[in-house]
Amino acid sequence: MIKYDKKRFQELVQNTITLNTVNIVQGVYLKGLNSGSTSDEILLQDGLPKDFALLSIDIDGANYHIWDELDL
Repeated sequence: MIKYDKKRFQELVQNTITLNTVNIVQGVYLKGLNSGSTSDEILLQDGLPKDFALLSIDIDGANYHIWDELDL
């Protein structure tokens, strides 16, 4: 799970604290901007596994472009 907003990220951490199989990353996706990260970079930060069971992307309309960009 990826959440950018710091407050919402902390809420997510608290809501999933007992779910040891859920990986949570604080990050933002800004394709084409130097300050942004690619989908692969966000997914691999903080030791996230390359092989995972479920990836859910819900970012208000750009979902296809994120799926299309994933390389790993």
